[in-house]
Amino acid sequence: MKQLYFSSLLLLLSISLQAQVVADSTSRKPLAGASVLVTGAKDTSIITGNDGRFSITGFPRGDYGITLSYLGYPTHRTRFNIPGALPDTLFLSARGRDLKEVVVINDAPAISMKGDTIEYNADKFKTKDNAVVEDLLQKLPGIRVDRDGSIRAQGQAVQQVLVDGKEFFGNDPTVATKNLPADLISKVQVLDKQSEMAEFTGIADGNKKKVINLVTKKDRKRGLFGNVSGSLGDHDRYEAGANVNSFSGERQLSLLAKTNNVNRSGFTGGELLQMMMKDPGMADNLPPFVYAELMKMKGVKIDVSGGDISSLLRPVGYTDVRYGGINFNNDWDKLKWRSSYFHNGSDSRNTFARDRQNFLADTSYVYQQEGTTRNRNDEHRLEMSAEYKLNDRNTIKVSPKLNRGTYANNQQEQYRSFSTDRKTLLNEGTQATSSASTNDHAGVNILLMHRFARKGRTMAVSFSPGYYRNRFSSLNHTRSRYYNVPGTEGLDQETNSTSTSGTFSGSINYTEPLSKTLSLQLTEEAYYNGSATDKIVKDINTKAIDERFSDNYSTASFRNRADVLLSARYKKLEFSAGTAFEQHKLDGLSSRKGYEVEKDFTALLPHLYLQYRFSNLRKLELNYNTSASMPGMEQLQPLEDNSVAMVTRKGNPDLQQSSDHRISLSFTNNSKDQQRSQYLRMQYNLGRQKIVDQVMLDASTGRQLIAPINVNGNYDAGMDAGFSFPAGQSGSYINFGAGVFYTKNTGYTNGLPNYATSWVFRPEAGYSAYFGKNISLQVKGNASYNNRRFDQRKEQSWSFNYNISPMFTLPARMVLELEWDGYANTGLAAGYNISVYLLHISLTKQLGKNFSLRLDGRDLLNQNKSIQRTSGNGYLEDVRNNMLGRYGMLGIIYKLKFFPKPKA
Repeated sequence: MKQLYFSSLLLLLSISLQAQVVADSTSRKPLAGASVLVTGAKDTSIITGNDGRFSITGFPRGDYGITLSYLGYPTHRTRFNIPGALPDTLFLSARGRDLKEVVVINDAPAISMKGDTIEYNADKFKTKDNAVVEDLLQKLPGIRVDRDGSIRAQGQAVQQVLVDGKEFFGNDPTVATKNLPADLISKVQVLDKQSEMAEFTGIADGNKKKVINLVTKKDRKRGLFGNVSGSLGDHDRYEAGANVNSFSGERQLSLLAKTNNVNRSGFTGGELLQMMMKDPGMADNLPPFVYAELMKMKGVKIDVSGGDISSLLRPVGYTDVRYGGINFNNDWDKLKWRSSYFHNGSDSRNTFARDRQNFLADTSYVYQQEGTTRNRNDEHRLEMSAEYKLNDRNTIKVSPKLNRGTYANNQQEQYRSFSTDRKTLLNEGTQATSSASTNDHAGVNILLMHRFARKGRTMAVSFSPGYYRNRFSSLNHTRSRYYNVPGTEGLDQETNSTSTSGTFSGSINYTEPLSKTLSLQLTEEAYYNGSATDKIVKDINTKAIDERFSDNYSTASFRNRADVLLSARYKKLEFSAGTAFEQHKLDGLSSRKGYEVEKDFTALLPHLYLQYRFSNLRKLELNYNTSASMPGMEQLQPLEDNSVAMVTRKGNPDLQQSSDHRISLSFTNNSKDQQRSQYLRMQYNLGRQKIVDQVMLDASTGRQLIAPINVNGNYDAGMDAGFSFPAGQSGSYINFGAGVFYTKNTGYTNGLPNYATSWVFRPEAGYSAYFGKNISLQVKGNASYNNRRFDQRKEQSWSFNYNISPMFTLPARMVLELEWDGYANTGLAAGYNISVYLLHISLTKQLGKNFSLRLDGRDLLNQNKSIQRTSGNGYLEDVRNNMLGRYGMLGIIYKLKFFPKPKA
C-alpha cells in the first residue's frame, strides 16, 4: 500500500520554509504536478513544478497542517510548527510505513480539490445496495450520466475511467462504471490528464482528456469481491452475470461474464467504430460501400457525419447481449503490466420509421421510410502494455493489440417521396438487403524514453506497425416506381470485396531546457499506409459483372509532420507555442479501370496553449490548434456506389485538403471550502475547404447523385457554464448548467449553395438530497431548444427530459427505489411529437450477509419510445425506433466478499 513518509524529522528554528521537493521514494523521481495544501491562519495551495519543487515563505509563527496528494497515491495529512522546517525531500512511497506523526485534521469533506483534481468522497453519497459505479456517479454534483452510459464531467465528455490509476479493460469508460460495485470505491477523482508525451517531458502541449480515476478502499486490496446474479421475468426476459475481482496491493485481477435480453450492454460497443474514432485513418482503409454498410448496421444512413459516430453506439429495438473478459494489471519493481481481453456480442432487432425534409433552392420534398432491421455483431479485443524501467534514465514500453469483429445485417424497408404538401407522390419502392463483414486489426506500439544527465533534456522514439483486413459481402434487391416520369426500375445485386492495409508510423521527440523556465521541444512524425481493395459487383440473375460499380485498386499514402514547440513555466503562468509543417501525399491506381489519383498537400499548423493559475482553486486556460485532413481514396476515386435506394454516390478527383482552426477558453473556480465550483467554457471552430456532399437531385423522380466537394465558410461557436453548491448540512447538492451553440454550414444542391444555420440552447439542473439515513432524493432535468434556418425556411423544436428518483430504506432490511422519467418533443414532423413517461419500481430484500432478492418493474406504464432529430446538408430528419416495453423481473444476487485479516 502506498503511504506517505518523511525522510527526516521536522527541523526546528526556521521561520521560512525553503524549497522542498516531492518525489517517489523508489525511483527518486520528482513528481511534477503534485498537490501541496498548507492549512492554518491562511490556506495556501501549491502545485509542484516539473522538477517536483515547491516553496512556502512568509508564514507567521504557529501550527499548520500539510497535505500532499498525487494521482495513484493515497492522500495523507500531518502537522508541523513554525518556527520549524520541513526536510528537503518529501517522499511518496510504495513501502508500507506507519506515519506516527500523521494527524487527520478533520473528517474528509464530500468534495475537495487536489491540484487540478476534483475529488469526491464516495462515502458521502448514498447509493442503493448492490449499486454499480454508474449509480454512484449519478449522485455526484457536476457529473452527468446519459441514458447510453456516456459520462460528462464539468460539461466535458469523459474519455477514460481508471481504477487506482490503471486502465480497466482498455479505454472503454463504461466497462468499469457499469460493472464494478460502488461500495468498492473510496474516492472518485476527476482530472484533465495530459498526453503520455507531456507527462514524460513535463512540457504541456494542450492535449488533455477528461479522465475519472476510481480510488478503491484499502480493505478491498487484500481479498476477493464481486457478485453473482440471475433474474427471470415475463415475456422471457432474463439477465445473468458474474463479476469477480481480486485486488492485492498493485495487482488487479478482474473476471467478467454477463448476458441479458433487456438492452443492458455494460459497454459502449462497436469496437470497429471505436477504432475509427481513435484512428481516423482507418476509415480511409475501408471502401465506401463497406463504410456505408457499417453505418447502416448501426441504424443510420450513409450521410451521417463523423461527429455523429458516437451516437450510433446507443442501442435501439430489442437486443440480446453477451459480454465478458479478463483484466490483469500489476506493478513490479521495474515493470508495469497492463492487459485485458474483452468479448462482446449482440443480436438486435428494430422497427424504424424516418421522415426527412429535403430543402432545395426554391422548393422542397419529403422522403419517408419505414422497415425492420436485424444486426448481429461479435467482437474480440486483446490489449497489452508492458512498461519496463531499464535504469534511472531509460524506459521501454511495448503495447500490442488485436481486434476482430464480425457483423451481419438484414434489412427490409419501404420508401416513398412526396411533394412539399405531402400530397403528390413522386416515387415509392422497396429494398431488401443482407450483408456480412469481418474486420481484423493487429498492431503494436513500441516507445523508448531516455532522460539525459542534464535535467529536462529528454528523447523519446516510437514506432507502430499495423495491419487491417476487411472482407465484405452483400445482396441487394430493390424495386422502384416513378410517377412524374412513369416507369419502374429493379436491381438484384451481389457484392463481394476484400480490402487489406498495412500501416507504419514513427516519431522522434527531443526536449532541451534553455533556462530554468524555458524549454524547446522538437518532434518529427511519419505515417505510411499502403492498401489494396478488390470489389466485384454482379447481377444476381445473370451473374454478369457490373463494371460500373466494380473495381480493383491500390493506394499508398504518406504523412510527414515536423513540429517546433517553445514552452515556458513561470510562477503562475504555463505557456507553450509552436508550429508544425505537415505534408500529405497520396497515390492511387486502378488496375481494373486504369485511372490514377495523385495528391500532394502541405500545410503550416500553428498551435498555442496557455494556463494561468490565480490560485490552486482558480485557473484560466486558452488552447488554439489547427489540423489538416487529406481526402481519402474513397472520396477521390470516380467509382460509383448504389447500395442505398434512390441514391448513387461517386468520388471527386478534384478534392483539396481541408483544415480546421479550433480555439477554446475555459475558466474554473472552486471556493475556499472546496464545496462550490463554477466553470465557464467558450469555443470556436472554423473549417476551411471542408469536404461536404453536393447533391444533384432529379426533382421529377426523387433520385439523388451525391459527390463530395470543398466549401468555405463553415464554422461553429459555443459557450457553456455550470456551477454546483451544497444545500444544507446533510450532504445535499444543487447544480445548474447551460450552454448556447451556433453552427453555420454550407452545402450544394443542384449546383446552388444552400446555407443552414442552427442555434441551440441547452439548460440543465440537478438536486440531490438526503433526509436522514433512510430517505434520499435525486431530481435532474434538461432541455434543448433548436432554432434552425435553411436559407429562408425556419424550423424550431424543443425537447425536454427530467428524472425523479427517490429511495427509501424500509424495515426488515428492505430498500424501495422509484424512478420517474419524462420525455417530450415539440416542433417535429407529424407523428413524431410525443410525450413519454416511464415509471420504474424495484424492491430489494437483504437475506443474511451475502444474499438479496430483487423485484424489478420496468416501464410500468408501457410508454417507452425513441425519437431523434438530426440535420445535414439541406435536410432535416426525424427517426422513430421501437424500444423495449414493460416487463418485470425477479432476481437473486450473491455478494462475494472474502477479505482475510492481515497477518500480525
